[in-house]
Formats: sequence, C-alpha cells, structure tokens
Amino acid sequence: MKEHNLLKIVGQAIQDYHMIGEGDTLWVGISGAPKSFVALLFLHKRLSYIPLSYTLKPLHILTPTENPSAIEAWYEPLRKRFSLPPLLLIPLPPEGISLFAHHPRQAILQTLFHHCGPGKLVLGDSLDDIVLSALCALIYHRRWSPLLPHYPLCHFPMSILRPLAYLSHRHISTYIHEYHIPTLYHSHPLSKGKENLHSLLEDLRPLLPTPLHQVFAAFRNPKREYFLNPLHETPSPRDISS
Repeated sequence: MKEHNLLKIVGQAIQDYHMIGEGDTLWVGISGAPKSFVALLFLHKRLSYIPLSYTLKPLHILTPTENPSAIEAWYEPLRKRFSLPPLLLIPLPPEGISLFAHHPRQAILQTLFHHCGPGKLVLGDSLDDIVLSALCALIYHRRWSPLLPHYPLCHFPMSILRPLAYLSHRHISTYIHEYHIPTLYHSHPLSKGKENLHSLLEDLRPLLPTPLHQVFAAFRNPKREYFLNPLHETPSPRDISS
C-alpha cells in the first residue's frame, strides 16, 4: 500500500475519533521500534497538506541499559532526512527503575505521563495491538478493556492518542521496508496468549479476509444491554497498556 493511502487511513482514524484540534501539542512517545516512529512521521507529513496546525514533541524514555549516544545516532539522520523535530531524551526516575524490572511498559508510560506537559500523548499502538489486547483481556482475564484510540486521562491534563489504530502491523512493516527507514529496535515479541490469538485470527483469513477489522468493529460498537453492570470503571494505567 502506497504512502498516500496509509496517510488517508491514519487521517480517517484521527477524524473518526476527533483526536487533534487546532494548536494542539502532541507529545509522541518514541521507542525506537517501527510503529512509534511511523506515528511521528505520518503526523509530521500531514502538517504539509491539512488546514490544521499542531506542534509535535517527540520524546524517548531512557531505560537503564540504553546508551543516549546510540539513540541520538539513530534519530539524528532521520530528523534531517524528514525535517523532524528534535528528540527529547528523558531518563527513568529512580522510582521507575524498580518498576521497570517487572513492568517495563508501565514504568515508561508513567514517566511519559509525568514529563509531558498539557497536551496529548501519541502512542504507536496499531490495529493488531488494539485487537489482541482486547481479546486477551476478554478471554484470559474476563475484562472489557480495549485500548481506546482516543482516551482522556482523569489524573493528568492530557489524552492518549493512537493514530495508527486503523493500520495493521503488516502495513507498517511493509512501509518501513519499502521506504528504507531504519529502526533502533524490533517490535516486542507477542506474549504466548497474544501469539495464540494472533494465530487463530490468521487461520480465519480464508473465511474472513479482514478479521482484525471485524473484531475492532465489535469492540467499537458494544450494545448497552450486553452489560450487567451499567457502571463503568475508569481504566487504570495497566489497562491502558495491556
């Protein structure tokens, strides 16, 4: 799929979920993996042709084993190639290091929440991430907790945005390869539970060519009568990143 088609899909997700408004500040979490960089790049490219202005502020949370020079050596050529904003490097605080040992994504998210100013935090979660996380929560933990494409946080003056919500991991990987965009890290391997569910969805493709979209649509439009308890609890940071 060509770049302009991918940008249209991202634009559709942004429009459907009212993600971005005039003058917004978008803090983009950059992990060094393909999805987060593509989220930044596509948001940057959209600025050249949409009648809307927003500010992009990419940032990377330095984990205990990372070398800041290696991060800069990877990002700087890409910044010059695409005229991207500079990357802000933020080390994990002491209290985040112990959490990182057991729950790395939680530690990184909490650091992002505390260091981002008022605005919106962009994460690189794709269609696969949203569907597999929702199915895992539903099947293994009996919880209804899909990753929302646009989720306002209650305890921080910001919202979480997932502009790649309509793009599959396959589309993102193909784009990175075709446009020769180097990445610092590979995407994290799936957990055993998500791997099994991913295999199940792939097995359905001969009967249902777009199983990810079908599941996403089902989670997007639940009927109220399906819920026994009408009260909805606010998702915790763990639910946001599950």
